[in-house]
Amino acid sequence: MNRLLILMLLVVVACFAGWYWVQQDHERVFQIEMGKALAAHASKNDREAEETLKALLPDAEKWWPKGPHLVENLSWLGVVYRVELKYDLAEPVLKRAVDLSEQEGTTSTIALGRAKLSLGIIARDESDDVEAQRLFTEAAGILTKDPQTAWGDDAAALLNLGFLADKQGRYQEAQSYLIRAVSGYETLFRGTPEPDLANAHFHLAEVYRHLDQFAEAAEQYQSALKLYEQIEGPRGRNVRNAAMGVAIVQRGEGGSAQASSLMQRALDSSSNPADLDGATLNNLANLARDKKQYTEAESLYKKACAAYEKSGGPNDAGLATAFANLGKLYRDESQFDISKAELPLKRALAIRENVLGAEHPDTAKTLSDLSLLYFHEKKPAEAEEFARRALPLEEKTFGSESLQVSTTLNRLGISERDQGKFKEAEVNLKRALTIRETKQAPESWIAISLENLASVYEREGLEAKATPLITRARALHSRSSNN
Repeated sequence: MNRLLILMLLVVVACFAGWYWVQQDHERVFQIEMGKALAAHASKNDREAEETLKALLPDAEKWWPKGPHLVENLSWLGVVYRVELKYDLAEPVLKRAVDLSEQEGTTSTIALGRAKLSLGIIARDESDDVEAQRLFTEAAGILTKDPQTAWGDDAAALLNLGFLADKQGRYQEAQSYLIRAVSGYETLFRGTPEPDLANAHFHLAEVYRHLDQFAEAAEQYQSALKLYEQIEGPRGRNVRNAAMGVAIVQRGEGGSAQASSLMQRALDSSSNPADLDGATLNNLANLARDKKQYTEAESLYKKACAAYEKSGGPNDAGLATAFANLGKLYRDESQFDISKAELPLKRALAIRENVLGAEHPDTAKTLSDLSLLYFHEKKPAEAEEFARRALPLEEKTFGSESLQVSTTLNRLGISERDQGKFKEAEVNLKRALTIRETKQAPESWIAISLENLASVYEREGLEAKATPLITRARALHSRSSNN
């Protein structure tokens, strides 16, 4: 009896040992083949990576029909398909990886986070921003818990969340995501020039530009430019875009000479000026306007509109930017007929409301621009209407005490003044003045606010209130001119 038990025990041990060694062999094969696939993917040889992962998949399905090995195989295969732009193949594979993970209750693995990140990129590229936002958020929640294993995918999820937030006008939120993405990539790459890090710097620069934080924007554009030059050489497309970005924000700070140099450097990368895209033409028009070359600026804005419409259609967001700039040129420069401004500004507004939404900051900006147009055209009721529509949107985006809000408050106040609504005008113009003084706005801005408020008191016959404001405004103008 004892001999029989011992024999049975030996059989069990032998079976277990055999099973164990089979499993070890399966594991060894899986790791070798997965290593080959990932090495090929890292070398940008995705055709080889795809073939290796496809060949490994039947074994993974047989050996681990519901386990993490199969999820990892599916996840990486979906990633490779997505990189190859084979979205029709990538999506079902990635969804299968997600479904398997959720069925097994393994909802926090890197493979799952990676699959959701790739599904988010597909949704983003198919303009499904709601689904992309959901997937990127879920991916970031998984991947950022283990950055070392995520190997940059955590930063990629944050970069995409920042891109979407910027696109939707949620600039503060975008800034937070992109700062974290830059930090993640810098920790991972440690000074190695990589496109993902360059892109993170570039998109963070765009956010700072939208917030009118030009010094911070310039720093990020310069970082992106340096990386793009190392990656693409001096004539790369992204080099041109980053150089354009530097030029834009330095133009905003008054550095027109350096902006011109950077703009020319950017243009040198294009052998045929006729091939310039809408964004480049729009930026050239901005620079021409800064140089007071208004006829040239008008021509370039019109060319930018045509280029945007050709590439993106009649509802392209870039087309709205070019129309808005053309409208402001007609409105603000005396050599043009101001009545020409309404059509491009209203076209810009319609596009932005349709594409970006009624609450987007760019929509609010166009509403405010139309308000100023109607003020100049002596249509105060229309000016008030558009300023009132813009104000709550800008307060939400930039903060109730921001300089952007002070500009719209000024436009609202002067339109109320011209309709005899002196008490309402006084409240709004005082608030604008307080914001500008608190934020240490340029002295010329403060002087304008002082003059606007004084004009309300003058119309009310309150000279004692108006005179000290006018005196202060003159002193500021005098000091600015002497500088």
